[in-house]
Amino acid sequence: MTTASALSGPECPAGGPTVTAAITSHKPGKPPHYTFVADLRVLNPTNVPVWLLYDVGDDETFPSVVTSLFLSRTSLGREGHVWSFFGDGGFETVRIPGEARLLLRDAELSTLEQTRPPVLVLARRITVDGRPAEELFGRPDLLPPTGDLDLKPETRQTDLERQLSVDGLNAPALQVDVLCVSHVDLAAPLSHQ
Repeated sequence: MTTASALSGPECPAGGPTVTAAITSHKPGKPPHYTFVADLRVLNPTNVPVWLLYDVGDDETFPSVVTSLFLSRTSLGREGHVWSFFGDGGFETVRIPGEARLLLRDAELSTLEQTRPPVLVLARRITVDGRPAEELFGRPDLLPPTGDLDLKPETRQTDLERQLSVDGLNAPALQVDVLCVSHVDLAAPLSHQ
């Protein structure tokens, strides 16, 4: 039995890697589902890459296994890659290089409970069956260190897809080493950056 990584951790401290969100709009969905569109400001003053996980859902844990993984390329503006993990849950993530200062536009954050704000997670590492996730595709796929990137799902192009388990049986274990978390303020006025 695989134990899921807890979807919790300390708040992101000043001076370390941080992420803040500005909600720019929302997409209607069938209640109680809500999708918020946000611009994410990410700073990583360290020289070590980190993972930014978003659209992690409402559960108390990350998925414990991964059945499929997609690597998609942003196609508007500067190019970068978004990783999409699916298993007994799912999330999207990007690899932030060291010494980065980025604005990631149009990230979608889904929730079933408007009273529970979405969480953004910075992680030291993600492993699949004990191996670093970036080894699954044989390349690091870091974002560029500066600039604006558009994460809008409908404009991304799938570059690579890996099916790790057809029915979830014997699916490889997924572990997330959480560095810190940031809670999205849903009460803040919409941003028009």
